[in-house]
Amino acid sequence: MSGGGLQISGLHVAYGRRVVIPSLSVADLQPGTVTVVLGPNGSGKSTFLRALAGLTRASGQVRLQGQSLDQASLAERARRVVYQPQALPAAVHLRVIESLMAARKASPHSLHKGAEPAQDAVMQCAALLQQLGIDHLAMRHLDELSGGQVQLAGLAQALIRQPQVLMLDEPLSALDLNHQFHVMELVGAQTRRSGMVTLVVLHDLGLALRHADRVLVLQNGELQADGPPRDAIQPELLARVYGVQARVEPCSRGIPQVMVDGLLA
Repeated sequence: MSGGGLQISGLHVAYGRRVVIPSLSVADLQPGTVTVVLGPNGSGKSTFLRALAGLTRASGQVRLQGQSLDQASLAERARRVVYQPQALPAAVHLRVIESLMAARKASPHSLHKGAEPAQDAVMQCAALLQQLGIDHLAMRHLDELSGGQVQLAGLAQALIRQPQVLMLDEPLSALDLNHQFHVMELVGAQTRRSGMVTLVVLHDLGLALRHADRVLVLQNGELQADGPPRDAIQPELLARVYGVQARVEPCSRGIPQVMVDGLLA
C-alpha cells in the first residue's frame, strides 16, 4: 500500500562538519508493524529517530500517509509522532496516573471526543497501567520511582497518546528480563490494534528476531540491511557490522538465536 505509511527519502543529518547520517532512504514503514532499528554504538540510531521526530535539524523528506512532515509545525508533528528518548527527563513530583492524564490530553484523538467523562479517561489510563503491570504505581510520584519504573511510566505516557508514529529509543535498557519481554509483547499488540507505525531502537538481536516485523541495520549512518529479521540478521551482516563471528540457529522451538563464537581480527 504505497503512501500509506512512513516514507523517508534522502535524510541527511550533520552536526557542524561531522556528518552523522549521509543520505538515508527507507521504503514505506507500514501501519500496524514494528520496525526495530539495530546497529553498533555510534551508528546514528538515536539521531535517526530524533530527526524523524523533528527534534534534530535534518534535510531530506519525511512523509506520513502521503503528507510531508517537514512542513508541519513542531506542535502538529508532536501530535502525530511520539518519541520516547533513551534518557528520560528528570522526574517531576507528579503521580503516575496524573502524568498519563496529562499525556492523554495531548493525543489528537482526544481533540475530537468532546466532553468525555473524566471517569472514562481515568479508567483508560488505569487499564493501560494494568497491561504494563505497573497499576500498583498509579498513585506513586514519578520522582519516587526506580529507573526501570520511570521507564515503564514513560512508555505508558507514549502509548496513551495513540500516535500515528511511535518511536522508542532503547525502551528496555533499565528493565529486567520479565519486563523486557512483556513490553515488547505489549508494544506489538498496541501497534497492531491502533495501526501505528512503530520504530524501536534495540541492542538485543534476539528480541529483534522474535518481536520485529522488520529491521533496519545502521552503521555510520548508512543502511546496511532492511527486511524481515530472519532474512536481514545473517552471519555475514554480523561480521561486517559488529565485527563478530556468529551463527544464527533455531532453538528447540524454531525461534532463531544469535550465538557469537568470537571476535574478528
